[in-house]
Order: sequence, then C-alpha cells, then structure tokens
Amino acid sequence: MLQNVRDNLKNKVVFGIVVLVMLIMVVGGVGSVNLNSIGGNDVASVGGEGVSAVELGRAVAMRKDQLLANGVDPTSDFVKEQNLRQQILPQLVRRKALLVTAEEAGVGAAVAEVEKAILGQEAFKVGGKFDPQTYRRLIGNAGYLPATYKVAVAEDIILSHQSSGLAGSAFVSDEEINALVAILNQKRSFFGITIPKETVGDEITVTPEQIEAYYQENQQEFSVPEKVSVDYIEISVAEIAKTIAVDEADIKAQYEQEKADFVESSEYEIAHILIADGDESASKIEEVQTQLAAGEAFETLAETYSDDFGSRETGGSLGVLTPGIFPEEFEQAVYALEEGEVSEPVTTDAGTHFIKVTSKKVEALASYEERKPEIKKAIQNLRAESFYVDQYAELEELTFNAGDLTVAADQLGLTVKQSPLFERNFGNGVAKEVKVRNAAFSEDVLLSGRNSPVIEISNSKAMVLRKRSHNPEHIAALELVSSQIQQKLQAQAVQAKLAELAKNIQSEIAAGKSPKEVAESLGYDIAEHELVKRMDVTADAQMLRAVFQMPAGSGATVFEDIEAQGGNRVLLGLTAVQPGKVEDMTEQERAALSTQLLRENANLEIAAYEEAAISKVKVKY
Repeated sequence: MLQNVRDNLKNKVVFGIVVLVMLIMVVGGVGSVNLNSIGGNDVASVGGEGVSAVELGRAVAMRKDQLLANGVDPTSDFVKEQNLRQQILPQLVRRKALLVTAEEAGVGAAVAEVEKAILGQEAFKVGGKFDPQTYRRLIGNAGYLPATYKVAVAEDIILSHQSSGLAGSAFVSDEEINALVAILNQKRSFFGITIPKETVGDEITVTPEQIEAYYQENQQEFSVPEKVSVDYIEISVAEIAKTIAVDEADIKAQYEQEKADFVESSEYEIAHILIADGDESASKIEEVQTQLAAGEAFETLAETYSDDFGSRETGGSLGVLTPGIFPEEFEQAVYALEEGEVSEPVTTDAGTHFIKVTSKKVEALASYEERKPEIKKAIQNLRAESFYVDQYAELEELTFNAGDLTVAADQLGLTVKQSPLFERNFGNGVAKEVKVRNAAFSEDVLLSGRNSPVIEISNSKAMVLRKRSHNPEHIAALELVSSQIQQKLQAQAVQAKLAELAKNIQSEIAAGKSPKEVAESLGYDIAEHELVKRMDVTADAQMLRAVFQMPAGSGATVFEDIEAQGGNRVLLGLTAVQPGKVEDMTEQERAALSTQLLRENANLEIAAYEEAAISKVKVKY
C-alpha cells in the first residue's frame, strides 16, 4: 500500500473524490498513524495490509500521554495498556480499511497539497516561518522519517477529501423539510389534573416487617465502600518561608539590584499609512503631508490613501509594536515618537509610511514600598528551599520504620494532622491527591500498619502518612438506614395510590364527563392548553415534555399519569395534535432548518458509506 500511496503522491491532482468518512484520529494532529511501521508482528490484517504491533504500541503510548496530560488519574483503568489496546486497535483497523477502499478507488493526494499541509502546521514554525530542524525533531520524536510522515499526511488528506466529497453530495428534499417541520413545529392541546399527595398521605403506613423485607432484598443498595483515615505530617517551602526573618537591609539590597538591572521599556500601539512605490506615489505622499498639516484625521487619511489593505479599513491600525517584526527604520521612527505624534515619511522596502503612535505605555520601576512585600517573600522562599531539602531528608530518616509520627513531628517542630475518612478513588482535603490515596491504600500502610515513604505532592511540598482507622467495605446496619427505607417505601405507596386515583378520574372522563367538571368536583387544580408548541412558556415544563412524548391518538383523548415535582400526581390528557407547517416559518428559520438537515443527511450518508465500504474489506486479527 505504501508504494501505491507514493505513486499517487506523484499525481499533480487528486484523480477523483470518492465519498468516505474522515475518522477521528487515533492521535491528535496530522500524520497520526504511521502505516509503514517496520518490525514487530502484525496484530491485524486488513485487506492484505497489516496493522503492526509497533504501530499499535505507538498509538497506545501517544493516547496514554494525552490522557495523563489532561489530568486523568495514572492509576485509572482508562490508562491501562491492555484497555487502551482494546480501544485503539479497532480504530486502527477501521482507518486502514478505509484507506484500502480509497486505494481501490484510485484516490491520491497531490504533492503540493501534502507539502502545503506540512508547511502550514504551526508546530513546525519558528518566528512564524517553517523551520526544517524543528520539523525533523518533532516528527522524529513521534517515530517518523520525513518520507513516512508525508505518506501519513497524504492519507489524512485522502480521507478528508473523501469525507468532504460525500458531504457535498448530500441534499435535502422538500418532502424531508415538510416532514421535519410537521414534527418540530407540531402543536398539541392537552389538560393536566393535579392530584395532591396529601390526598392519600395519612392513609399510608409502612410496617417494620416491610422495612426489614426491603432491607434484606436490596442489600447492595446499602453497601458502604471501604474507607480509611490517616495521620500525617507535611513539610512545604511555603510553611518554612513563613518562619524565616528577613533583614530590611537585605530587602533594600535586592531592590537596589533590581533598580540597577531595570531597563525602562515602552509599549507602543501604532497605526500607519502606506504609500506603495509607483508613478503616483510622490503626489500621494505630498497630499497626505498637506492634509495632515491641515489637521485631517489620520484614520480618515489611512482609509483613503493607504495601500495596506489589511489595515486601512481600521484606520491603519497595526496593534502593538512587536520588536523585530517591522523593518529597523520603521521601528526607530516609532521609538522617536510620543503618544499622538505622526512621523515624517519613513521609507522601507514596502514603500513610504506615515506612522502614528496611538498609545504609549511606559513601564516604570515600582517604588521600594511597592516592591518590598514581594521582595521579602522571594527572599524567604529562596532561603526556605535549602531548609526544605534538609527537612525532607530528616523526615525521610525519622519516619522510616518508626512506630508512629509523633517523634518525627516533635523533632521537626511539626504537627501530626488527621484526615477524615476517604475512599480509594475519592477524597477531600489532603485526600484529593491521588498520590495520598494510593499510599493510604497500599499494602504497607493499610495492612502492615507502616508509615508511608515520603510522598512528593509537588516540588515544594511533601508528606508522610500512617493509617489512623480503616473501615472495610460493608453493608450498613438496618438501624442506620431504616428511616431512609421507610421514606422510600412511603413515597412508593403514595404514588401507587395516587396513580389509582388518576385511573379513576380517567374512567370518569372516558365515560363522558368533562375534565374540568371532574377536577372541580374533587377540588383538584386543572391546567388546560390549546394548541401549544413544544417550547411554550405558558405551560408547566414537566407537563409539556410528557405531553409531547405521548403517542398521538386517532381522535380520542390519550391519557397518561406522571409523578410531578413535590410528589404530586398529574393526569395528562392529550386531546388534539396539529402538524407544523412550513408556511408558518420565516425565511431565516427555513434556511437554518435546511442547513441543519443537510448536515444530518451528510452524516448519515457518511456513516452508511463507511459501513458498506468496511464490510467489503477482509479483516483478520
């Protein structure tokens, strides 16, 4: 396949765009999978093309790095290699199958397009320009050579083109629009009779025998996870720093050093009028000078005369001056100006500029009193770091094989703290740290009762912990949950009784009584709505959602009763359904709906083609 892709790369244009889907990349960025891996046995064969063990291993490693970078717990099942392999291999197989299908269709990618894609990647740029050394270093780190990376980029382009081709072939018919509008803009008439829970509250009793039976039949519902609490002592640069005294002379000396090293700098926000070299440039320059001298607004002149089409629409604004971006003579002219001033004509390779400094901010050295707190804190932290290193070593020595933490705490002038109970995968306070939870539930700490090793929470904070208490996983005692069970059974019984009352009301209405007549005779509230839309604000939101989920009847009222917020019961009656009409929509609404439906149709066609194409490829694991 690699040779075929190389052959296709020689084409000056893509021979044809076959409809296909662009898979989610197994790893981020262009060239996410190197399909020319060398070495290792194939873990799958797709249409005669192999997915190598090396390729799978690389993808797994990269996915793991991404998960860890996004803060996923390194001990989580999500980052276990076996689980990642099971997730990623089908994706690699699917991608390979689509590429095999593309190859059979004779699809390729133009050399110029591949090169443009590579040159356009920001990761490969230094100072805004493509840097070959950065390019080779980054793709090398990912396990590619320039040739194999180009192949991977070409494959991404092929899949992208094919996906775009299929999406471009999708269309929406008037029948589809009409059918969708009939549903989306449907209106419904309904009533809702609310049966208060208080109607049956006093009739319901829950016996101890019922509570006992529920408890015995639903043991897992009352399972309490394993928990542990710990004693711990911690050291940190921040806490040590608080104990360090700093002489005023040291602070002043540091300030004087800052003062000596300080270089005043200014931030310039600038605008310009560019007159490009040409037959009429001299006269245009003269006109601009004359009108500036007459007091004409710089922004107006920029819009009229400037040949910099990128800035003239905004009055010539170039934003904040970044040193090194503009020619030296341009920058020097800026530095000579004060806020609001306009330069004399400045000539560069681009032409002649009139430059205005629209804003100038001078960064001045802060006063001693302003800097004093920060300098003091910096000195304290710097000195605390050396103490921290020594304290870390002492903590390690004093707690190794010690019978408790008190001796170490006393010698280091620290306090033994206690945590609340926490679980293996969740905790508050100090137990928010994964490292702390892992150490607390380790065999040495949990089962053997030893002190943990020194745990580095960060570069400036560490701790040692010891088991304080341990609660194994267990079923909560009946006396602790009986009240909870009673409330649950009571609520269930109330709802059952209310549902029975709702059925009685339904029977009366079905027998010919009006909903309002029945509701009023029972003293219940009734809400009646005529032809309201799904998002109508006059109807109760919960009732509205339920009504629009009910099946439409054939003339007769359709009933359903639901549990409402607060524990009441509501009997709903759907009395009429009116389909939505395209004629009732604005042009803007119709256009938006058509665009959305077109997108959905494209997605469906892509998915259907993908399944059909992949089903034709023989896959072996």
